[in-house]
Amino acid sequence: ARDILNIRFTADHPTDISLKVITLDGKEMLALSGSLAGTEILPLDVSQLPKGMYVMYVITEGGSAIEKVFVD
Repeated sequence: ARDILNIRFTADHPTDISLKVITLDGKEMLALSGSLAGTEILPLDVSQLPKGMYVMYVITEGGSAIEKVFVD
């Protein structure tokens, strides 16, 4: 990702979501929370993050996911 990271979410019913982008040494760089329903694309502005590898944590009522993100 360079400026905007588009994250696609699909939920069968309205659900709360929490998203965090963290450096590999554990420093929280971005945090978002809100609700979504159906299929939505969340544009995440990563333009202010230094280049490098990050870990993105996504937590919803239905579970959680962890993804690596590279900002160049």
